[in-house]
Amino acid sequence: MDPGLNSDGLTYIGVDLSQTSLTESEQAAVAWAFAARHGGELVTGTWEELADQGYIDKEHLQWEDGILFTIAEKPVFGSYGLKPVAFDAQKWRSGTGAYFFSSCTATQAEDGHWGDYSVGSEAIS
Repeated sequence: MDPGLNSDGLTYIGVDLSQTSLTESEQAAVAWAFAARHGGELVTGTWEELADQGYIDKEHLQWEDGILFTIAEKPVFGSYGLKPVAFDAQKWRSGTGAYFFSSCTATQAEDGHWGDYSVGSEAIS
């Protein structure tokens, strides 16, 4: 949606999966595969942790040479044959460069693969 949120000037790809039900080793595997697929050097942590490590400029709310992807699982209510995963996701580069997805749902197929997902709402800045 916004080329500035993609590969322009990116060195680092930050991934925060700390709010998911994945184990630490699963989080590491997913983050590594994601960064490798998108051609960036992987760094993991929350926004606050990456800012404390000097990647993100807290004062100017920007990550000049990186981008942070965050997924946060949400509780699922109701009865389902295959249990869906509800989540919010965001792609953040700066206070004026972010893409947010809310109330998303993904369902695992009977063969174990994850397929399509739905987005409840989205916002871009």
